Amino acid sequence: DLICITESRECKHASEKRSEINTANYMMSNALYGKRVVIVDDLLTSGTSLLEYAHNLERAGAKVEGAVFLARTFQMPSPARVKRLVWKRHLLARIWRKQAGYFL
Repeated sequence: DLICITESRECKHASEKRSEINTANYMMSNALYGKRVVIVDDLLTSGTSLLEYAHNLERAGAKVEGAVFLARTFQMPSPARVKRLVWKRHLLARIWRKQAGYFL
């Protein structure tokens, strides 16, 4: 095996802010030296894990060619931005109704 998981780690996807990443839960083989690799992960949140893994792979001598993720987290806009978007749509709807001959 080129990378061996030594212990499970806590899922960090649900938290908004990640604490320091625990990279002690895996070991990389010297056989990675000179290998071209692509990082595959389930979810891209902040990119912190990706950068940490890429750095450690490069320290082991691997050449990181890229990364693939199944999904990316969605961050809700601020309440003020939501309010502006709702108000903008409300005004546009009123203008469209007026142009169509509806006076509500």
